[in-house]
Amino acid sequence: MSVCARDECRMRGDSAETAHVCYLVSHGFAARMILQSTLIPELASRGIRTTLLCPDGADGELQSYARDGVLSIQSAAFRLNRLTHGQMTELRRYLREPLEDNAALWSRHLYNRNASKGWIRRRADLFLMLHRLAWGNRPVQACLGAVDRMVHRCGPLRRQLAGLRPDLVVSTYPVSAFESSCLLEAQTLQIPTVGHLLSWDNITCKGRFVAVPEWFVAWGPIMTAELEDHYQVPADRVFECGVPHFDAHLELSDDAVRNRTVAEMGLDPDRPWLFFGMSSPIFAPREIDIVERLAREVQADRFGPDMQLVVRPHPQNVTGYTADQSWLPRLEALRSSRVGLNMPQLVSGQLAWNMQQEDLTVLVSLLGGCSVCLNSGSTLSIDALFHRKPVIVTFFDGDDDLPEWQSARRIRRFPHYEKLLKTGGVIPVLSFEELFESIQACLDDPDATAASRDFALRQECGPTDGQAAGRVADALKTILQQQAAVPAAVSPNGSAGCESAGQ
Repeated sequence: MSVCARDECRMRGDSAETAHVCYLVSHGFAARMILQSTLIPELASRGIRTTLLCPDGADGELQSYARDGVLSIQSAAFRLNRLTHGQMTELRRYLREPLEDNAALWSRHLYNRNASKGWIRRRADLFLMLHRLAWGNRPVQACLGAVDRMVHRCGPLRRQLAGLRPDLVVSTYPVSAFESSCLLEAQTLQIPTVGHLLSWDNITCKGRFVAVPEWFVAWGPIMTAELEDHYQVPADRVFECGVPHFDAHLELSDDAVRNRTVAEMGLDPDRPWLFFGMSSPIFAPREIDIVERLAREVQADRFGPDMQLVVRPHPQNVTGYTADQSWLPRLEALRSSRVGLNMPQLVSGQLAWNMQQEDLTVLVSLLGGCSVCLNSGSTLSIDALFHRKPVIVTFFDGDDDLPEWQSARRIRRFPHYEKLLKTGGVIPVLSFEELFESIQACLDDPDATAASRDFALRQECGPTDGQAAGRVADALKTILQQQAAVPAAVSPNGSAGCESAGQ
């Protein structure tokens, strides 16, 4: 059946076919958002079946989620050209973004310039020169945009999407080469596109989208404002729904899992604990020093004889190009009757940082039981806010004083984190003295910043009632209905602008 015929069928109210949404998944955190939430069942309850299109769709763990008539998972007909796609992705950040006014992008440039050698370092110098020559030059940006789109065209993907015949294509990470190509080909086929972003930093910190979806599902007011500011997306094209996988903080927190996990770490489930969620060494290169010092202070009864510490490495500490596995023996050495180590449960496969289902329940349960959550500038701050926990962010480098391009201090100026800090919902610290004073203050009066934490959560995530997955499903159903009510576009030769599925 052609795309046009299916639209006409739905406009007549014919229920012979269910609606079909194709989600693009190029990152493990997106897989968590979709598969480790109730999103798929919510879509199914609204008569919408889902296909996940992934670069590694044959992954055994992903396939375990497939359900006949509800969810299918397919490998994408896409091959990443690391040379071409990689250079274009980096060049796009220089020529299509205000590089020197964006702390996250500028930090990336300085890191490549100072920490790298060879071509990456020379490329940083060359691209900065091009940025200073061309930034703000509209013809240059238009030309780059055209070249970028040409590079990301992919005939095999276009044919695959035509064969799948989805009613919507939903991108979770539009800056990736794979999802850029999918969006371009979907728009060529006149399939409506939606952006459902996997993380709060995607708009401001990752560079320009090659193809901008026509609709967006946003976390909350901050993301909605960013979409208008960066891509001039009108408010009536944005649905604020919250975050499906954050529903787990209300659904999955389990006392039995918490007690078992804490006991397995050699700690006492009946005693309080601090929870330190680590970041990548690229962002906080001396974080391991802070964790080691904090462990010593806990063991010395600085926060009382009952206080314990749970340390959880980020997946970026463990695998991938950002990992520094020299940290792992130092972390293992911290284990004691007062300090426990909770390792993220990763899934083997090509999908970066894909996590096991059980890992989410463990994380949620540990956060739900902690007294204070600490991290160096990650999304874990928002996870902890769902549990109404005090959050302390360690923007310093232990006893070292690293240059700004390398230091954890720089994270506080990244656009997404700067906005969170302005809400007052988290407590930034810049030294050990501030860290220990802040921990004690939170323990003495856990509710002192409660109002600011609630405000921060509303700004970042909108409604936090555990119904985000249902709202996303409603949003996609509304988009489907609005698209079905729009007459098919007419091509320049006067024929309806639809392709049959077989072409």
